[in-house]
Amino acid sequence: MRLIDALDIYLHKYKSRTAINYEGILRPLIEFLGTTRDVDRVTALELQQWINQMTSQDKLFEGHPKRPAEDGALSPYTVHGRVKTIRAFFSWLVKMDVLQPSQNPVRNIEQKTLPKKVRNERIATDDEVQLIRMATFGHVRDYAIVLLLCDTGCRAMEIAGMLLDKLYVEELYAEVLGKGSIRRDVFFGEETAAAIGRWLQKRPTSDHNYVFSATRHPYAALTPRAVSDMVERAALRAGIERPIHSHHLRHWRATNLIQHQVDIPTAAAAIGDSIQVFEAHYLHTNRERVQNAVRRTAFQSKKSANPPNIVRMEDAG
Repeated sequence: MRLIDALDIYLHKYKSRTAINYEGILRPLIEFLGTTRDVDRVTALELQQWINQMTSQDKLFEGHPKRPAEDGALSPYTVHGRVKTIRAFFSWLVKMDVLQPSQNPVRNIEQKTLPKKVRNERIATDDEVQLIRMATFGHVRDYAIVLLLCDTGCRAMEIAGMLLDKLYVEELYAEVLGKGSIRRDVFFGEETAAAIGRWLQKRPTSDHNYVFSATRHPYAALTPRAVSDMVERAALRAGIERPIHSHHLRHWRATNLIQHQVDIPTAAAAIGDSIQVFEAHYLHTNRERVQNAVRRTAFQSKKSANPPNIVRMEDAG
């Protein structure tokens, strides 16, 4: 079987957005190897050459349909993610009995484990969140989305995919389709519910069931990219100089829950993460809080009183 034919079958099992992302990683690799190459003719050395090219490239977004090319190198996290995608593709070929385990060229590719913590610069500050709220206040739809992002910590795909028949404004929650096609409930406050209600009153009639749509004909459903771009534009209008996207608000909500002393299992469930992922991503952001807690509970000698449960020599007789 040719690599290009195997790729078409592999991508078919994923939803469109995921398939597009995976194709953007795997198709350039196949073009590098040769589109007529059979799956059992790929070597670990060739894959390593491809990885080396990624780590040494000095141009970003070449060939991207929407973003202009710019100088810069891929981050270790981007390279790490692409190698994981390549590894998953060849592992799938083994699972489908197209390759024998001994023929898997990725098995000898070393991949270091990178820290999963979210860097502080990827988290919106309290001031930035407030500025973005204020910047969208005059726009009914955008204000409702921003409040939802801040209350729920939803991903952009979850906001874009929210359905009218899965939205329960009076009960202050909605059911969304999250990462990994897992359905979950997300909860919001009364002010957010009121903002959603105002949007629903103005929402144009359309032929789809999504909560959020464009405000111009033909009133198409918003895409995840449109949700994130809206947040970025609001941040620019608010005078925030660094790029801010919807995921910055998700990270802010996670740390905000910790700062309000919400227990880890509840906070993780609120934003749709596992406990392990939540701990790895966010607990490092509260170093000062942890340090202060340790100082409050650290051992201190008491000069004015005897330590408890210690018998004085003069009392022993």
